[in-house]
Amino acid sequence: KVSATAAVVLPGKGKKEGELRLLVALANNALDVHSSKDGGASFEVKHTLNTQGHRSDVRAVAISGDDSMILSAGPGAAKVWNVASSACIRTVSSGYLVSACFAPGDRHIVTGGKEGIVQVIHIASAAVTWSFQAHASAVWSVNVRACAGSPGILTAGADKQVKLWDLVVGDSATNLTLEESADVAMTDDVLACKV
Repeated sequence: KVSATAAVVLPGKGKKEGELRLLVALANNALDVHSSKDGGASFEVKHTLNTQGHRSDVRAVAISGDDSMILSAGPGAAKVWNVASSACIRTVSSGYLVSACFAPGDRHIVTGGKEGIVQVIHIASAAVTWSFQAHASAVWSVNVRACAGSPGILTAGADKQVKLWDLVVGDSATNLTLEESADVAMTDDVLACKV
């Protein structure tokens, strides 16, 4: 889908003489520069410019515990932003994400996908430390379970399940995984949950 266009005929000498350039702003936030040397009968993509933001709808947002970072997630990627500079500091390619949160300690993010997959991602390295088919279908909600003494994660999905997960730190602080500690069946899809 094209949101805007601009065209210019480049006068001048050399190989660009008479070249028609078309700048196209696409609905996915990309800008394409197309070039035609035959008066517009055919075009070739010369450049593609992408913005820092998401290329489609954002489906989930969260703020870190210390208010220094924002997490946004949607189809294809999760992005971590520095609040002070407004800069995207990390992008992690992923499936179709519909929910996300910062894990306790703000070193990891936890994402829930439309296909039921829950992932734990280390922010500094952008490495997926754990990925699991946690639900049979979309994980509509991922949140921190703030229980005294044992924080964890809470997920809820279109499979009518709410699951509680314990945090498991591996051999290094970067290696965080989840271990299911409880599963509660509901009578309908669970769109949101929080403890």
